[in-house]
Amino acid sequence: MKAYKVGLPQFDGTHFAIWKFRVELLLEEKELSDHIEKEPTASNLALAEWKSKDVKTRNLIVKCLTNDYVDSVRGQTTARQMWKTLLEAHEKTGAVSEMFLRKKLLALKYVDGESMEKHLASFDSIVTDLRAAGADVKTPKAITYRIVTDGADR
Repeated sequence: MKAYKVGLPQFDGTHFAIWKFRVELLLEEKELSDHIEKEPTASNLALAEWKSKDVKTRNLIVKCLTNDYVDSVRGQTTARQMWKTLLEAHEKTGAVSEMFLRKKLLALKYVDGESMEKHLASFDSIVTDLRAAGADVKTPKAITYRIVTDGADR
């Protein structure tokens, strides 16, 4: 099956926060972001123009998912419902997720021979996931300092 390209990698179960950001920007560019941000009103549901834009939004969301994740949104009748389903399933929020991610960040160590770019990308990914989990991460430099000094003590 040939995939229609929307210019974004399809969500494959990894890096949800980054994928979400990309899709939100795509929908904003196409002036469709209201369809994932706001609940549809009864009057909207009756409007042909609103329905047409909602179909476009749902279509873009589906095109940004691998086949493994299309089934999870298949039964949803609006783009907002699709989006909420994806957020509930993949956006890890709460104290447990935050604690897990903080432990993961503290355990992150540079491995000899690993490229610094790859190491920093891992760091950035964890910080992004922490923010998505609701953590107050305003100063990544402080976290970096903590990791570097913690590693230097051993």
